[in-house]
Amino acid sequence: MAAKNTCTIVHNGPNNQTLHLPLQEVSIDALIVDVSAQVKLSHVFTNPDNIATGRAKYVFPVPARAAVSGFEMQTSDGRLVVGVAKDNVQAEEEYKAAVDEGKFSGLMQWSADDIFTISVGSIPARATVTTTLTCVMDLMDNDFPDEVRFQLPMAIGAMRYGTPPPNTLDATSAGTRTRLRIAARIQTAGEMKSVTSPSHGSTLIIKPYRTHHHTDSRRRTTAYIESPEFLTGDFVLVIRAEGLDMPRCFAERDAKGRGTVALQLSVVPKFPIPPLPAQEYLFLVDRSGSMTGQCIETARSTLGLLLRFIPADGSMVNIFSFGSHCDSLWPSSRAYDQSALTVATQHLDTMWADYGGTETLLALRQVFSRRRGDMRTVLFVLTDGEDHNIDATIATVQQAVTSSPPSASLRVFTLGIGPNVSTAMCEGIARAGDGVCLLALNTAEIAAKCFQLVRAGRSSLVNDVTVDWGAKAGKQNAQLFRQSPTRIGTVYPSLRFVAFAITDAKHVPKEVTLSGVLNEGGTQVTLTVPVRLARFKPLDEGMIHSLAARHLIRDLEEGGAPHLQGEALRTEIVKLGVEYQVASRYTSFVGVDVGNTIRQRAEQREREREERENRRNRGRASRNVDAQQESEDSWDDYMQKAFDAITGVFSWVLGYSSGPRGRTIPGGWTSRRESRSRSSTRSRSVSSHDPQDDDAGNFDDQTGGEEDIRDDDGYESRESFSTLSSLESFSSWEAPRSRRRHRSPRRRQPPAVERRSPSPRVQQMPNSPVQERSPVTPTSANASTRIAPDVIELVHLQQFDGSFALRRELGDIVGQRAIDEAKNLPAGVDQTLWATAVAVAFFTKNLGPEGQGELLEGLREKIGEYLQSRGIGKDEFDQLVDRAKGIID
Repeated sequence: MAAKNTCTIVHNGPNNQTLHLPLQEVSIDALIVDVSAQVKLSHVFTNPDNIATGRAKYVFPVPARAAVSGFEMQTSDGRLVVGVAKDNVQAEEEYKAAVDEGKFSGLMQWSADDIFTISVGSIPARATVTTTLTCVMDLMDNDFPDEVRFQLPMAIGAMRYGTPPPNTLDATSAGTRTRLRIAARIQTAGEMKSVTSPSHGSTLIIKPYRTHHHTDSRRRTTAYIESPEFLTGDFVLVIRAEGLDMPRCFAERDAKGRGTVALQLSVVPKFPIPPLPAQEYLFLVDRSGSMTGQCIETARSTLGLLLRFIPADGSMVNIFSFGSHCDSLWPSSRAYDQSALTVATQHLDTMWADYGGTETLLALRQVFSRRRGDMRTVLFVLTDGEDHNIDATIATVQQAVTSSPPSASLRVFTLGIGPNVSTAMCEGIARAGDGVCLLALNTAEIAAKCFQLVRAGRSSLVNDVTVDWGAKAGKQNAQLFRQSPTRIGTVYPSLRFVAFAITDAKHVPKEVTLSGVLNEGGTQVTLTVPVRLARFKPLDEGMIHSLAARHLIRDLEEGGAPHLQGEALRTEIVKLGVEYQVASRYTSFVGVDVGNTIRQRAEQREREREERENRRNRGRASRNVDAQQESEDSWDDYMQKAFDAITGVFSWVLGYSSGPRGRTIPGGWTSRRESRSRSSTRSRSVSSHDPQDDDAGNFDDQTGGEEDIRDDDGYESRESFSTLSSLESFSSWEAPRSRRRHRSPRRRQPPAVERRSPSPRVQQMPNSPVQERSPVTPTSANASTRIAPDVIELVHLQQFDGSFALRRELGDIVGQRAIDEAKNLPAGVDQTLWATAVAVAFFTKNLGPEGQGELLEGLREKIGEYLQSRGIGKDEFDQLVDRAKGIID
């Protein structure tokens, strides 16, 4: 299952001998649009023989959250085979029949949520064949609310434990000699602050989109990489942009005329959720053989940070380790105090990847059986997820969570660690555990994620979470309205919540409302989000429908419809997969050569496009004038409404009632005008505004004056594309409007990036900048989000109550002058208080509000608990911090 040194596809020759078909290249073209992405994964291989091949098979990973929505093959002589999603039994039969008849055919099958196989039958003699898989996905959270993480698995872990899926046993995968080409076109609604690659920053090339004013766009760019060797670790991009943390809801009309509307709601809650009272904090650390090397080092450092973020008052703690067996640091959880923290920290030095296999299910069962039953429990799982026993593991977590009483609730969070994380396992555990999954390649990525996980774990529960999808959705027949997730566990502050729905509403709703209750019988909270009609060009029509269908299928697979069992459940999943053309465990894509050519397919797509446009035009003509007028609001207005929803709806925090929300509003909704003049070109400064940038308008019309990014490789900026939001220009709601009147000096545009050699050296260099920028505003450098190693070392010195001790290790980080200054302190200021002030001064200096403000806030929150316990006022402590700032290194 691992990436092999020999790069071939295995097939049977005419005499049943094993032959190898060279896999020459893997090409990945991604279009990252706001908080979603479409990925086209192509495999190019050649049959050098004078006879056609038999059946050939190839296995490859995909992100578990992706909806695989398309499959096609084309040959070097222009033939094209387009796959169709069918019941997998029927698809297998059609494929075998085609192979027996010597026809060019292909079959794409689900093996696991993050593993697929492609079978290709009867490849013509001396022909080159390209298979292309299309998938769409919503993007993950990263370190901060205005960041999203695009992570593509490149290989299936070499040490994934257990029995692999049966249909992968006779398949091979990409080897190191397979050429790799990745291009990611990135487009955001707000100003792009940074594009970084924690995995391949040293070899990634960033090329900004050129507007027709011949200036660099600040909302559109392309990141690409070429390698003569295949990557053995995941490819990761982190995009940070203004407005990515704003609530948004996009609606999509069905392109195939079925009369449905799909909606995608994305919310990063900003309202304050108070912490829960005392809880039990359990940590389950993967120490199996697959964690050898950097992974176990990252796990140890992660655990060291997590232990220090735990509240000091009333918490219980225990640490479990697992591999082929599972054991714990203490027989039962013990009170969290300085003694417990010291013992736990010493225990970290004994943790190595020496526990054998990865029995995740066994370990979870043991942890659940030994948790306290008289208080709430939060479990953090640190693992690479390299275990094939995914379904049973998810079901066990789900059963444990749902069977826990509210007074002793259980939540499970995961941090996927390493370059080959099984997203199916890690995300599945967190989803079943009403928790959150975050991913980290190495130690440099963990600090902010640790704070996010602990903050979520200690937050009060938002119960009875529901979504009112608008005027028509709530009144529909259950067979015509579907929502995913079926059951919404809870939402967490500053962590993205995503929900989907498919409805047969004739009109797109004007707004949707997210509601919940804080704790049992507590305050009701609501958030109303305006709906935006999305248009996807050149994205294939049906992106949100595909995503919604995949999420609905996953809910069914994980028990979201208890009344459906056995064959009835299978039938429902097949129905969704076939209707919305999405691969699943019961649906596969099959394609058989019927004589079509690439040109014929292009002509067919053009006819389909014209028919869709005609349907849209007929729909526009039938809508009322009022709705059409409302649709002409600017993107500023849309984002302002979202902001107003955040600041206005949660007035309960200040003691006021928010009033009734979520009323249904009838009426239609149309797309806004096709084009709009813009008045903002950007320099690289986030705080500047230049009136010549119209890259933020509707890109469907913007083709003039654009510079080709990679003419000879097909990466052309002239191929226009638009975001989910049409990328209407807007300024961040955090910035005062007066800022628009000031223009920063136009800086000279940097020279265009020269095309690199087709054989760059692939070297992993986490957190390195992807491209040099002006020292004024490093748009692609990750200086704003990089967390210095000294900061992580300093956090490891924090005591259980949030304070710091004045000792040599502190001086090694902050400088000896700060330690010596303790001799000159006024009466009443002891060494511990001074050391704590010095630590806060160092954190403040090295964690700026632009990059890591939330992490700084979290560190100060734990220290605030210490100050409160000692009765020390804020002003008194701030004076000490100001004094320390002047003498730390």
